[in-house]
Amino acid sequence: MTKPPVIVFAGAVYPGQFGALCDYLRKTGMAETYFLTTPGHREKHKDKGAHILAFTPDGKIVGDTHYYYTAKLERSARIGRGLLNALLAFEEQRRIDVLVTHSLWGAPHFLYDEIGAAIVSYIEFPSYRAHGWDPAYPPDRAQRMSDKNIEMMHFHQALRSDLVICPSHHAKRMFPPALQGNIEVQLEGLDFGPPLIRPEGGPFTIGFTARDLSSAKGFDRFVEIADRLIRAGVEARFIALGDSSGSTYGYEQQWVQRRYGGEVPDFCAHLMRDYPAVAKGLELPGKLP
Repeated sequence: MTKPPVIVFAGAVYPGQFGALCDYLRKTGMAETYFLTTPGHREKHKDKGAHILAFTPDGKIVGDTHYYYTAKLERSARIGRGLLNALLAFEEQRRIDVLVTHSLWGAPHFLYDEIGAAIVSYIEFPSYRAHGWDPAYPPDRAQRMSDKNIEMMHFHQALRSDLVICPSHHAKRMFPPALQGNIEVQLEGLDFGPPLIRPEGGPFTIGFTARDLSSAKGFDRFVEIADRLIRAGVEARFIALGDSSGSTYGYEQQWVQRRYGGEVPDFCAHLMRDYPAVAKGLELPGKLP
């Protein structure tokens, strides 16, 4: 009888994109799976099973870095070196068939030619330049320069990985045509829980939720729509879940800092100045845990 393959998923954050897949493959017996994450996440989730393992990055991966322009490269190098050490130790006990990594939080660029496993890299998109900057909130030159290093690392992964996964055909088309032959589209997937039922007699609620309340996530469009509905007399509860001080995929937070010089704290506060009717009624509980 053929033994199931040994698949190791790697990412500094657990469960991340592939935590549920790792567990599913293990529970069904389709593969012998493990998840390598940072010690803090491993400690938090060790009750999920002995297959949640830890790797130790080679130094701090959050907070201040030595050089702005290579900050994410430095973080990826610290992750990659720690990951390589953990994988070499793992392979002293078990041979790995496939390694599935996050392109930044499990950066595989130190692993090529160092381990025998096939390497699959998950790349959400190659760079902010390829993703497209909102012309309303353009990056400054320093941000454009920093972005080139991320693009360089993702192009290298697309070239050297045995397979690259990205979440959409739109993301795949952001890569140069010469690299697209090694890229497959695979949605991350959603795990739905029991249906949410609105209590009888409760207000009609219109909500927005994202990792951060940014233009890249569409928060400004939500605010514009809420403003139109409020001014049209629609009676509804408006609520937005997300981090108001962070910006994952755009440069609007830095744009706010440049425009207001600290007078306005974040992009959400900027929009509330422009849409006072929304500011009066929009609930902002903050980000989800």
